Formats: sequence, C-alpha cells, structure tokens
Amino acid sequence: MRHVFLIHSPITDLAARRVLGHLGVPVEEAIVLASRGNGPRAADWTVVPVEYSHDPESFPAGRIPLGAWSRLRRFDRRIARIVDGSRFHAYLPQTSQRFMRFLATHRLCEGFSLFEEGLASYRTLEAMNDASPVPPLRRRERRAYGRRLGMPLFFDPAYECAYGLQDASFPGFERRCVVGPTSGEPASDAPPGVECVLVGCGLAAHGMIDVDADLAGIEAAVRALEGRSLARVHYKLHPAVLRSDLTDRYRSVLERACAASGREATELGPNVLLEALAYESPRTLFLVSLSSVALYAGAAGAEVLCYSGAVARHDPRIVPHLEALPAAFEEAVTLL
Repeated sequence: MRHVFLIHSPITDLAARRVLGHLGVPVEEAIVLASRGNGPRAADWTVVPVEYSHDPESFPAGRIPLGAWSRLRRFDRRIARIVDGSRFHAYLPQTSQRFMRFLATHRLCEGFSLFEEGLASYRTLEAMNDASPVPPLRRRERRAYGRRLGMPLFFDPAYECAYGLQDASFPGFERRCVVGPTSGEPASDAPPGVECVLVGCGLAAHGMIDVDADLAGIEAAVRALEGRSLARVHYKLHPAVLRSDLTDRYRSVLERACAASGREATELGPNVLLEALAYESPRTLFLVSLSSVALYAGAAGAEVLCYSGAVARHDPRIVPHLEALPAAFEEAVTLL
C-alpha cells in the first residue's frame, strides 16, 4: 500500500516526515502531491506537482454535468497512474476542498488521516466545522459531484487518525497521535545570524481585514523593538500576500519601518522553515500576528511578541479571529 501526502507548505512537509517516522514507513513508499509550488525539502520523496486548488476552483460544476464528470474521470485516472494502480492511504491537512474530497473518495483509497498544517490543527473538530462552514451544494453541483463530495466539512469525522506535532494538537479528537516534536530534520534553510523574524499574516490578502490595519500592526511591531540591539529584521510574508498584488507594498512598509529605527529589513525565502529555525536558534525573537509559528517557537523556548492587538486598534474585524485562537497560542506569546 502507498501513502499519499498532500503537502502545500513547509510545515506540512515537516509533519509528513514525522508521520512517516512514527509509522515506520520507508520514504520510498510515500508519494507527495506537491501543491502551491511547495514540495519536500529532500530528494528522497516521490514528488508529483499538482495544480488543483479551490481558488480558482479546479472542479466547477459547469452548465452541464458531462464536463464535470469528465474532469473528475481525468482526476481519478491521474491518481491511479500516480499510485501505479496500488491501494493507498491519504494524508490531508483538512477535507473541505473538493480535490481533497475526491482524493479521499477515490476507488483505490482505503481511508484518510489528518495531519498538522497550522493554527487550524489546534482547534476542536466541532469548532473548525462550525467556524468554516462549506456552502451547501447547489443542484447542479449535487448532480455533478454529490456522491463523491458528500458533506465537505473542514474536518471530516471519518478520519482514521489525526497526527499532530505537539500535545496541544487536535484537541478533543477521538483518534489522535502526537508525532512531534518539530526539532530535527529537515533544517530550516535560514541564513546564518537570524536574530529577529517578523512573520506575516494572510487575513488582509484574503480580504478579511483592512490592508492598512495590517500594515499599521507591522509598523507597531517594528517600533516595539526600540531598545533592543538588533541591526536587522528578517521577515517572511504570508503565501497569500506573495500571490497577490500587495507584495511590493508590504515590502516597502517593512523597509521604511526598519530604516526609521536604524535597522535593515531582509526578506526570507518562501521555503525557509521558521518552525525548525526556532529549535535551531531558540534565542531568535519572533514577531507574529496570527501564525502557527508562534506555537512552535514558544514550545522551543523562543521569545514571541504578538502584534495583533495593534491591528485590532485599526480594524476590529480581527477580534473574532483572536478570540478563536487556541489556549496554546496565548500561552506562547506576549501581547504588545
């Protein structure tokens, strides 16, 4: 049997490796579907880049069912080729997106498990399913995909096991297993001498809070460094920002804010694994708004300052997101 992982971020790469190690499964039996341009950091995986997404939707219903059925058949045939006709178990960060549902309901799939991807993995199944409702299928969609989609919940209760990296992962899940910690391989790939990292948030890029409010929070975070002997602030923008037309604006604000305090701003590459950096260099200072990096950095003993309160002073729409944070996040950070 093959083990098929959907990897779409550095943290899912790390979590997938921990799951394989816990199960004692040779890497040669694993297949990675690499989404969003993110793949494993080592060459020992079988990697298949995939272009499936929910924005834009890769599996629209269309005007007539025939086109939708054709898309789904092509997907099923492709997955069968990838696993060489073998039965497989799927490992997914969540189950609300259509291509994830289609993977979990493929005729060769014997079941699926969840594995850690970030803040969502630190909330209960009920909380995430209530907080992230999936719109009900329209009649056309039911005709096209209803049997395979079922009820596309964020966390489908039919999961076999939920694999987390810390004791606080997947709270209240009936079938859970801790496979951490986040220390060890793979390496962070960060440049030497990183003393301070500002970790960007994706809410503004998704239109959930005002961009100016998010940028004001970032400026407040940089000002909070006054009195610290830091010559450089490294930063990592959220993938949603990097995919948007906001990238240059965020970079400009960070460079100006750092220059005003006599510091340089240096961007980290998208594949730098901040969770691993926290363990490699626990004296690194992390500045976060809403990011799961805070959980891992706090567990590693690093200092974590949270600037989301400064964002809230400019846009209260962030407040419900703050209130929904798991207790582990609050324990890991110091609020500015």
